[in-house]
Order: sequence, then structure tokens, then C-alpha cells
Amino acid sequence: MGNQSLAELTNSLKLTETFYNNPHNQMESLTIKELAPTVLDACCGSRMFWFNKENPNVIFQDIRNESHTLCDGRKLNISPDVVANFTNMPYADNSFKLVVFDPPHLEKVGETSWLAKKYGKLPTDWPTMLKDGFKECFRVLEPNGVLIFKWNEDQVKVSEVLKCTVVKPLFGHTTGRHGKTHWITFMKVALALPIDGKEVEG
Repeated sequence: MGNQSLAELTNSLKLTETFYNNPHNQMESLTIKELAPTVLDACCGSRMFWFNKENPNVIFQDIRNESHTLCDGRKLNISPDVVANFTNMPYADNSFKLVVFDPPHLEKVGETSWLAKKYGKLPTDWPTMLKDGFKECFRVLEPNGVLIFKWNEDQVKVSEVLKCTVVKPLFGHTTGRHGKTHWITFMKVALALPIDGKEVEG
């Protein structure tokens, strides 16, 4: 994404939608569509798990924009395309085909520790934060869009975290030395949206 401003990114998304919805511009829409990012990483951190950390199809977002030297001498760079909070994101509804949601997962960690610098820290009201985050991720997903949620349950069980959304996941997979890291897949379909606050099938 380089150093594109939020206005440029937003205009790109709007331009794509305008062309794509115009039947007279089918050929042009293919070209424009390739230019617009279709993936959002809502809290990218240092982009650790991305193969291409400069993928032009992705908007890398984080609430932080900072650099650190870790205890082993490695550099940690958090340099998002967009600085924003995942509980209140500056994108229109139905903007992305895929959203990646990898929020902080540690409650008990020192404010200035390397773990906090690398992964962030959960606030005391983390259930509210994650509830708002899930809502925002589903809001910016287009219909039938996919949400990939990553969580490490070293301190907070994934079963507790999933209570923060009424949308049920499709499937998931565990990784890591002790199997504590969960990769969970959701899809934004009509029946998966909240109805009168009641839990519904995804």
C-alpha cells in the first residue's frame, strides 16, 4: 500500500464500486478492481504472518505506529497504512472481501515488556472491546465475505472470546507448540447477522 493516505484508499474503494456496478464499464472495472484493496488486516502489528508484507491488495491497519528494539536486538516495526481503532473503523459498509482480525490476547503482561510491544495488551474491559471489534469487522465485510480470526488462549480461553460475537464460526484450526493458537473462519451471510440480539447460525 506504500504511503497512500486514507482518503486515497477510500476513493479507490468508491471508484471500484462505481465502475463495478456499471454494466457499460465491465472491461474497465476489471482494471480498476485490481487497483483497489479487497483485504483488510484490522490490527496488523508488525505483519508477522504475512508472506508479502507489502501486499498491494491489503490495507494494513493498526492503532499504533511505532518502532522498538526487542530484548534480543531485533527490530519491531509497526507501520500501518491506516492508523485506526478496530472498534471504530473509517471504512464504508461492505468494503472488503476478506478481513483478518488478530487482536491483542494478553491480559497479564507488563506495559513496557517486549510481549506488550509485540502483541499489545488487553484492557480490563476486553469483552466490550472485542464485541465492538467483531461488529466492525462484519460491518466492513461485503455479503458472503470471509473473516479470519486469530487468537492465542495462553491467558483467555477461546470459548470465552467467541461469546463476544453472536455469529457462529464455520470451522477452525489450532497451531503452535501447545496448540493454543486458534485460526477461526467466519462468513458474513444473511442468516449469520444478529436478529434481535439472539444467537443465530453462521
